[in-house]
Amino acid sequence: MFASSIKLIKHNMKKMITSCVLWGLVIFNTQSAKAQTLFSNGSFEEWDTLPTFVNPKGWYSLNELTAFGFDPSLEITTDAHQGNFAVKLISVSGQLNDLSGVLATGPMLNAMGNPDFSKIKKPFTSKPTHLEFYYKAFPALGDTCAIMLVLTKWNQALQKPDTIGQAGLTLPDTVDSYTKAVIEITYALPMPPDSAFLIASSSLDGFNPIPGSTFYIDDIKLIETNTSTNEIRTERQLVSLYPNPATEILHISGTKKIKDINVFNIQGQLTYQLGLHENESEINIADWPSGIYFMQVRVGNETEMYKFVKH
Repeated sequence: MFASSIKLIKHNMKKMITSCVLWGLVIFNTQSAKAQTLFSNGSFEEWDTLPTFVNPKGWYSLNELTAFGFDPSLEITTDAHQGNFAVKLISVSGQLNDLSGVLATGPMLNAMGNPDFSKIKKPFTSKPTHLEFYYKAFPALGDTCAIMLVLTKWNQALQKPDTIGQAGLTLPDTVDSYTKAVIEITYALPMPPDSAFLIASSSLDGFNPIPGSTFYIDDIKLIETNTSTNEIRTERQLVSLYPNPATEILHISGTKKIKDINVFNIQGQLTYQLGLHENESEINIADWPSGIYFMQVRVGNETEMYKFVKH
């Protein structure tokens, strides 16, 4: 019976993680109170030490499952971008199933150790322009590390939250030295949010994490000023997309050779992949359904996400 209970916990947990980390992300029906800082310990210098595991202060993981015999999937590491410490997420193996290493702004388990994401969101009312952090990624063969930020607002009329904005990054390849990521937050609605959450995982697919996938994260912060935004775009604009919106042909132009392109629809489904060796290309989107798409472009070890509209 104990083994069956553990198996059910792990199945439900991985299902919930997958729903959160994939682009078609589940938004939980919880209302929010007064706004507060989303990343109070974004440098991960402060840690809580518990009997069987550690957690960065103000953050949450799946390490509570060590009470059920699982290995810690989040660790403290001195291999930091700066300061003394950083977060190390590891996909770990188990006797019944495997488990992703997950970092989140809110709890993912209830007092009984069962999956419960109802409190993962934190009150938040700002509209930052970018999510910034430093990372290293060592996904196992066939796996992908991932991070996602979502801002929401409770819709009283519909009795459910609306997605105000989001930003995300997937990392299918090894990045063996700390790299700065500055990801533009794409806003779908003009009003300010009332809640937000961030979740990062060493394995994008929570149903099939591959043991050994490792994701280092340090110095997370949100960029809110126009000055910072302009500086970031000058530094990080890997390519240009035009026209945007587009009807038939979407042109992609950059100053360096593009390694690959992945396109996701608004539901988070991968709809197009292209491996390139030039700094310019074009995609025929004439037959694509109209709507919003997200393009992940990789140039060397740098990755950036862009939004475009197909009319």
